[in-house]
Amino acid sequence: VYNVEQYLPRCVESILAQTYENLEILLVDDGTKDNSGAICDAYARQDARVKAIHKKNGGLSSARNAGIDAATGEYLSFVDSDDWVDRDFCRTLYRGATDYGADISICSYYEVGEQGMRCGASGDGGDTVVYDRREALRLLYEDSLIRSYFWDKLFKRELFDGVLFPEDHTVFEDMAIMYKLFYRANRIVQQNVPLYYYLLRTGSILHSGFDPQAEYRFFLVIRERVLFLREKNVFPEDQDRFEAEVLKRGAH
Repeated sequence: VYNVEQYLPRCVESILAQTYENLEILLVDDGTKDNSGAICDAYARQDARVKAIHKKNGGLSSARNAGIDAATGEYLSFVDSDDWVDRDFCRTLYRGATDYGADISICSYYEVGEQGMRCGASGDGGDTVVYDRREALRLLYEDSLIRSYFWDKLFKRELFDGVLFPEDHTVFEDMAIMYKLFYRANRIVQQNVPLYYYLLRTGSILHSGFDPQAEYRFFLVIRERVLFLREKNVFPEDQDRFEAEVLKRGAH
């Protein structure tokens, strides 16, 4: 939560309204300069499931790490404070994980902008697909049906043991660790129903315009991912071709 007072109530209300109610809701105030911190405290007084965490500003990665550290649940999900979720978001992702024995459960999402909404990633076909680690990693690296966003997924908490968001990254922090979590997962389930509303707004991290340093950071993340694949020998039969495809995609 950082300087989002006009968006925060919609976000939190959508989480409080979940049909799956057994939630621990952690609102991480990352040194906000507006009234967002007070809004967090008000929700904590209103609902016993809500806990407000106030910390010195450290950026998105630092805030997420603080939330992970404070969480006590078996599963973790991440919602950006200017977005909101469908009332069945948690129930659907949790059932996907438990019904299919998956370590990561994924839904689709809407991108919401001035021109209206459109579905992203896997779309709204309603199909459920179960992947093993290798299949899911291929799709993640291809950045096609599965992308490195954290907010459209539910994770087994144990996947984060020893894995933290890199606090020296101001962009692409999702890409920097998502592949490590997928590698640790035995099974991933994807339900092609849009349950997350991602707000496209000027001033957000992703839409603030990238400078050369950010582009260089993107290159480093792509390189680290490719080296990880090579080290783990995930695709031994076509490693060279797959690496070339990934690096080419990163160059664009």
